[in-house]
Amino acid sequence: MQAGIITPEPSASHGGFIPSIEGMRAVAVLAVLLFHLDVPGFSGGFLGVDLFFVISGFIITRNILWDLQSGNFSLKEFYRRRIRRLLPALLVTVLLTLIVSVFVVPPFVLVDIAKSAIFSTLSLANVYFWSGSGYFDAAAITKPLLHTWSLSLEEQFYLLWPALLLLLASKRWRLIICLSLLLLSLSFALLWRDEFPDAIFFLLPFRLHQLMAGALIAILSLRLQASFGNICTLLAAAGFLAITVMLDSRYSPAVGAVAVTALGFILLVGRDAVLANVLFGNRPMQWIGKRSYALYLVHWPIIVLVNFGADGELSGMNRVFLRKRHAKYPVASQAYSMA
Repeated sequence: MQAGIITPEPSASHGGFIPSIEGMRAVAVLAVLLFHLDVPGFSGGFLGVDLFFVISGFIITRNILWDLQSGNFSLKEFYRRRIRRLLPALLVTVLLTLIVSVFVVPPFVLVDIAKSAIFSTLSLANVYFWSGSGYFDAAAITKPLLHTWSLSLEEQFYLLWPALLLLLASKRWRLIICLSLLLLSLSFALLWRDEFPDAIFFLLPFRLHQLMAGALIAILSLRLQASFGNICTLLAAAGFLAITVMLDSRYSPAVGAVAVTALGFILLVGRDAVLANVLFGNRPMQWIGKRSYALYLVHWPIIVLVNFGADGELSGMNRVFLRKRHAKYPVASQAYSMA
């Protein structure tokens, strides 16, 4: 294979484990954790959730296409696997959050937490938090389940996308629909980035360009190898690191989201490159990546509930963990998290 050529992978490789992608999950969750812990130099770490959306779009589409090609796809079985993977841990996290909240959270805040718990279990947390978002909304530090917005958004995607792929029997139509959704979502997110920043942040239609970017790679079975694959992997990884350092909540959510859509696309296309396996396929990154969902679920409730338990007397390490943010686009600084 010539360096720099984008080539389709064999159809059989639609299934199976890809070590570099597990490591990319680790990058995404670490970026969010460093941001939420207020580690200096990671003011744009909230973009980890955007990277995760691109990864999810690829993985879900790839697995569905593999099952369709092998004649084993079933909507019922797909939803059963999703429920088994996501729901038990989510329910345990929500339940434990509610139990601890009873002891450390003021009653007027507890009501809001209980409501968010209901919407989280119904995969509507993003809609709930969008409906109550705004410049005068309570700070994120009072919402231990705020991070479930991204889970709900992905679950809404899981509900709609598999059925659409099943209806679109040809690769040509899948490609047309995928590109159309990507371009429409991207256009509206940029066009309305100032008028409706909260909707662009929380709602699926304005996030579809990230999920569709990953899906496009799976539909076309694209991959970069050899020297050009290594170069693109290096540039995309460096680019993601750069924007997590430079970007902050002064920018519209759409700005960083579009950048990560492009960088995530390049990272995924270079998933088989030697450098991708060196950077993301090593043992520490694999260990973190396999636990990314659990880390995502528990980290924000712990931070918020520790804050309540401290009775507002924050100093030393607590202040490093729990500092409130104020910015032009408060939603971006308050609500970004992992899915």
